[in-house]
Amino acid sequence: MFEYEFKTISMHETQKIAQKLGKQLFAGDVVALVGDLGTGKTTFSQGVAKIMGIHEPISSPTFTYINEYLGENFRLIHIDAYRIEKSEVLIKMGLSDYYEDSIILIEWANLVPDAIPEEAISILFTAGDSSSSRTLKIFSYRKLKL
Repeated sequence: MFEYEFKTISMHETQKIAQKLGKQLFAGDVVALVGDLGTGKTTFSQGVAKIMGIHEPISSPTFTYINEYLGENFRLIHIDAYRIEKSEVLIKMGLSDYYEDSIILIEWANLVPDAIPEEAISILFTAGDSSSSRTLKIFSYRKLKL
């Protein structure tokens, strides 16, 4: 297991880390985003979307559960699991159907642990001392260039 830690002081810095990771993602990759409300999960998702060539606004799909975007090479599937009560619900929604041609970002992934593949990249977001500072801890089974 590889572990990386970053401290950011702005949304821009958080998105830059996301873009570096996004360049290394492939169809079937799942990125589990974990952190309290307002710690940067959606901001990170926006950075991944940008590097994928997605130009439309990216917002958290809290009430729709899943947003799909068409990138230059892959689809981006953005899931918010905050209101999903059980892992089984997300699985029954067809999560595995996206693996073939999509990169999947799951916010609040800790709430649906059985739906997250073991080989997923996990990112823990924590708030820092100021309103814009964050710590990102990235855990991956493969080596990343960040």
